Amino acid sequence: MIELLSVLPFKFTCLVYQVNWLRAKACVDRWLEEETLVKHEMEWTVIWFKNQAKLWGRGLRGQTVNCQPDINPMQLSSRNFGMHSI
Repeated sequence: MIELLSVLPFKFTCLVYQVNWLRAKACVDRWLEEETLVKHEMEWTVIWFKNQAKLWGRGLRGQTVNCQPDINPMQLSSRNFGMHSI
């Protein structure tokens, strides 16, 4: 009985460390995912503004304006960054 009581605090401490490590790992994983998403959003924003500049330039030259973007940013992201569709 005395041996069991001496082992219990060690097992409990080990469990606490495991839970804290898993929480920290989940936090890191969330931030890595957030970083990936922010990079995508930055690329999409640049693409959108380039497309808007192109449309604005065509309008100034008197050409007909096609409002459809040349590149679909959503297709661009799925192949480059390993994002999985659910």
